[in-house]
Amino acid sequence: MRLVVALIAFAPLTASARLMAQTVCRPADAVTRRTIADLAAIVAGTDSAAQASRDSLHLAATSASKVLLVTNEKTCRSARDALNTSWNTPGALRQVYVYQIGKFYGVEDPQIPGNGEYRGVVIYDGRWRYQSTMATL
Repeated sequence: MRLVVALIAFAPLTASARLMAQTVCRPADAVTRRTIADLAAIVAGTDSAAQASRDSLHLAATSASKVLLVTNEKTCRSARDALNTSWNTPGALRQVYVYQIGKFYGVEDPQIPGNGEYRGVVIYDGRWRYQSTMATL
């Protein structure tokens, strides 16, 4: 019996168990820097193109300093769950980029292939209700 317990205790983690052990929030990198700059230009821009983008994405104008990468695990779990609901993938384990955009959130799973060279950032309000999807490079 001890031998069996020892073997179970040292069994390698499955892929899903490894992912569960990881954080849900993806860390800052070149992708987040570029996406934050793109989002900041949209919400803080004063020209007609920025206004049209805000309108189509259902985002409010705000200062560029209000666009941040989220690292709070509870918020990232809520973001992941909202993304799973939007994509009808309940319970899917994934790490996501979460951007706070004033009172809104943008959520992205970079492991999901985009359409060609574009990626999708899904926009939610503060209660995790879907607003829109932004295609970005």
